[in-house]
This record gives sequence, structure tokens and C-alpha cells, in this order.
Amino acid sequence: MTGSARDIRAPSTAPNAVLARMVDEAIRRHQAGQLAEAEQLYRRVLAADPKNFDALHLLGVIAYTARQFEPAISLIRQSLAVRQGSADAHYNLGNALRGSGRLREAADSYQRALTLRADWAEAHNNLATTLQDLGQRVEAAAAYRRALALKPAWAAAHNNLGTLFKDTGQLTEAIQCFQRAIELQPGWAEAYNNLGLAQQLQGRLADSIFAFGRAIELKPDYVEADCNRLFARNFDPRIRPAEQQAEHKRWHATHGKHFAANIAPHKNDSDPGRRLRI
Repeated sequence: MTGSARDIRAPSTAPNAVLARMVDEAIRRHQAGQLAEAEQLYRRVLAADPKNFDALHLLGVIAYTARQFEPAISLIRQSLAVRQGSADAHYNLGNALRGSGRLREAADSYQRALTLRADWAEAHNNLATTLQDLGQRVEAAAAYRRALALKPAWAAAHNNLGTLFKDTGQLTEAIQCFQRAIELQPGWAEAYNNLGLAQQLQGRLADSIFAFGRAIELKPDYVEADCNRLFARNFDPRIRPAEQQAEHKRWHATHGKHFAANIAPHKNDSDPGRRLRI
């Protein structure tokens, strides 16, 4: 539900011409996905200029991409000590804080980014997902709506708002959001799964089974959607017991080994003659 790190900007603002060219080359490699080479160049810049904003910030972005959240937080905070007014750095700090589970601090960082750049749909969306996880659902809904006002054709934001509506029992609104997400991104299996969950909660079993089936068609290894479809079929009076039994067998043949491998055996005494405690 959260966006990726902010796009790398260019060219650099390093005052020294040689360092500036080095930073620009690092950014070029970063954008090309050559992260090891980019990291090496950023570190060379920092060896010569320990307070270089671009190198500190973008080295932090590389750490975030590698899910090294604490180093990312440290580096991006150092960059903000150099340039407090960088919306990009506040946004990326929010991403790293969110990744480390520090949701309140992440929300504060997103809000600082938005203070500097109010028309940033991705920052509104990430703020919304963070507020949702913090249980601030009213504020989260408002942030999702601000994101969609700026970017109306953004399928992910429609889907995210739909999950919020589903979790708060606003099922009609949730279904509308998921349907809009699917209109914008027809091949999105997760949106079909979410639509099926909302329809199931609304008692629309046939529709939910169809939506789960569509999710599986789009993503054949989608275990969650297959589980949801199997569960919904249990309550559909149109499906005969023999048909459902066959469907359970198919599910077990497809997914059973995956789940069985993660089941730990019970540690209780298996002696059939032991006394039973109640």
C-alpha cells in the first residue's frame, strides 16, 4: 500500500566541479539500477565532502531499497541536517521510518514533506496508509481523497481507499473503489481479491466467488485468493457437496504441501495411555 522511494533528481548541487560530476555520475548509475557502483561513488564523494547533501540522501535511498532501514534513517537524517527544506528527503525518511515500523515518526515526516510540497499525491497516499495503520481512519480517508484529487486515475490509491472503507464496514463505497481500481488496471489480481472480500461481507456470494476466480485467473499462484474462493463456496447453496469436496481436494493438491511444511508438530505426550487433563 506504500510507494517507492522518491525519484532521484538530477543534476547535483555539489559546489566543487569534480565532486559535482562524480555525484551526477552516481545518480546516473543509480537511475540505471547499478546500485553497487552508485553506492561506491556516493561514498567517494562523502570521503571528500562529509556533508554533501546529495550523497548522504541518495546513499540513504540505496539503503532503503535494500531494506536496511536503520542505516537509511541515519543517512537521510544527516542529509536533512544539511538541507532541512528538502521535501524529497523528508518523504524518503518517512518511507524508511515506515519500513522500520516507526509509524508515528513516518507520518510526521510525510506531513513535513507535504508542508513543503502540498501537491504531491504519493506523499498523501503514503501518509494515508500510515495513518490507517495507526488507527486514524478519518484522517487516513481524507489523505487518500487528497491523493486522488491530485491523481484521479491512480488505481493504487482507489484500492487503498477501498481497503479502508472495507475495514470500517462501508462496503458499498469499498466496492466502488475496487471496481474503479479494476477499471484503471484491469489485470490487477489483488484488486479483484479485495473486491471479492467486500462482496462476500455484503452477502453477494456469487459475485465474490467470480471475483476470486478472476484473481486466480490473473495470478494462478495466488494462494490467498484461492483460499478466499474455497471459503466462500462453502456458503453457496448452489454448489453440491460433491463439487465442493472435489474443490477441497484440488486446493489441497495445489497448496497443501506449502502449508504442511510450515506446521510444527505438537510437543505434547503422544502416549495413548496417559491421563487426560481437562
